[in-house]
Amino acid sequence: RGIDYYNNGKYNESIIEFKNVIQMAPKDAEGHYHLGLAYLKSGKISDLPNAYKELTQAVELNPDITDAHLQIGNLLLLSREYEKAREKGELVLKKEANNVDGHLLLGNALSGLKRGDEAIGEIRKAIELDPKRTASYINLGGLYMLRQNLDAAEEAFKEALSVDAKFAQGHLALASLYIFKKDPKSAEISAD
Repeated sequence: RGIDYYNNGKYNESIIEFKNVIQMAPKDAEGHYHLGLAYLKSGKISDLPNAYKELTQAVELNPDITDAHLQIGNLLLLSREYEKAREKGELVLKKEANNVDGHLLLGNALSGLKRGDEAIGEIRKAIELDPKRTASYINLGGLYMLRQNLDAAEEAFKEALSVDAKFAQGHLALASLYIFKKDPKSAEISAD
């Protein structure tokens, strides 16, 4: 039932069901993992520590739950614990060298560690593995913006739009870039 609730967007009900599972079987790694995911999806910032706790418990019980490592890594990024996030990204890629999310996690962690060239390389690997994932281009463009390489950022945002011309985040990113460049006429065109 917990999975059904989760799949239907009823995250609070899913949390209750998975708490019941864990109460009956405290060593159930999948139960901890799904409870952690439900906490993440609840949309409450106050649930993030619970998500971290449950996902950590899941990988302690079963280190082979790759997605749990990814989710923990992303939570570590939010906490600006870039070194620990880097370790999670590397752990995932050691298990699954072609894991797109693992490359994104590692790239973002490396960016936080001020290792820009390596970060861009990891995001580019993610794009090579899944060139249809538009959000990766936005991520790449953001890294270029941090490095003040606005032309490369513009190219990345345009690549996102070449994959999906209706990708709203791509239009917003490009418009923001033009505003940043103090080119409001171009920003108006992109926002259309």
